[in-house]
Amino acid sequence: LMHDLKNVIAQQELVISNAQRFRDRPGFIDDVILTIKSGVERMKKVLEQLRSADRRETLAHRADLTKVLMEVRSHCADRMPVPDMKLPGEPVWVAMERDQLVSVLTHLIRNAQDATPGDGRIDVRLAHGDGRLNLTIADTGCGMDHVFIRDRLFRPFDSTKGTKGMGIGAYQAREMVRAVGGNVEVESTPGEGAAFTLTIPLASAESTAELLASRAGGAE
Repeated sequence: LMHDLKNVIAQQELVISNAQRFRDRPGFIDDVILTIKSGVERMKKVLEQLRSADRRETLAHRADLTKVLMEVRSHCADRMPVPDMKLPGEPVWVAMERDQLVSVLTHLIRNAQDATPGDGRIDVRLAHGDGRLNLTIADTGCGMDHVFIRDRLFRPFDSTKGTKGMGIGAYQAREMVRAVGGNVEVESTPGEGAAFTLTIPLASAESTAELLASRAGGAE
């Protein structure tokens, strides 16, 4: 919730800070409308999540990782380097709530973009077996030393971004993954980049079939 609020506040602050200079430009007004629309849609999703939090059952905690990665790549394509993803040609169902998975992956890729020059690389790769999926986000950015990873990376409210960050992103991302029985591991070398590997349980065949059947019934 704090992550989404922070993003919407940042959008609105940007509009306000430029309003006096550009309010007479039609193009600026068009951008303002799109920005406000984006913020409204984001907050609607947050409110719906809060309303339905106590009604979510097991079937809600299933996500097609292939579709989620396509959405995240599109969302993050406005900045360089654009992540390179080797996507499977079929659905890959994981046992995690979709919007949480979108939030986790978007955060990790945005952080990789912040740490990596525009001519660098961000690679997203998948591997699965034994009922679990490993998703690795590797960049060629500035990297981190082991002391920072051990003492600060996953400490809530400890941000290296000053007033621009709340310091909850990495901690929140890891806790969301751990909540479904997974984990987040980090390997990094200063000056050479970092790799975050998410281990997420795959959804069982039975629950995935139930989910698809329920969606088909709703469509009817």
